[in-house]
Amino acid sequence: MECVIPGCGRTSRTYGMCRGHAGRVERGVDPLPALGRYVRGSLYERVAHFTPHEDVGSCWVWGGSIGKRGYGVIDSSGKRLYAHRVVFEMTRGGIPDTPGADSAHGTVIMHTCDNRACVNPGHPRAGTQRENLRDMASKGRGTKPLKDTCPYGHFYGLGNGTKGCPVCAHERKRAKRHQVWAREIIQQ
Repeated sequence: MECVIPGCGRTSRTYGMCRGHAGRVERGVDPLPALGRYVRGSLYERVAHFTPHEDVGSCWVWGGSIGKRGYGVIDSSGKRLYAHRVVFEMTRGGIPDTPGADSAHGTVIMHTCDNRACVNPGHPRAGTQRENLRDMASKGRGTKPLKDTCPYGHFYGLGNGTKGCPVCAHERKRAKRHQVWAREIIQQ
């Protein structure tokens, strides 16, 4: 049986629609724009095609492809890009370098509305991964709480550039030096 959306022609699975159109209905998005999924043109034209321009205060749900983690995605020059980052760059002239951003994550674009598919240019803000994790934990969205202390109660500190607890690392080094010193005394 074919998808009920006119002109689709793919096999229906759920709601009498193909997987692509049914997924759009489940996300609360109009299934009809999916017919123009493979839009030709510049990146700007393709982003404009999939971006609904609704009320400024509400979320604009991305009308194109949605990735595994729920973020809108668009392909450009063989690379998969997050739609909210592309819209942020287009409307604000680029993603700024955030002081304190680590080299692994760089500057992240945080959703203040907590809707991963939202591309409303008024909703995201630039920040560090640590700020993003703190925001997530403060809203109770994370699977694990963000830890500020090691299992022994030492404060991790901010931006020390190391993984793990600096106090525990110092204690391990100190103990190792003590072992070497003790071994040298015993050998004498």
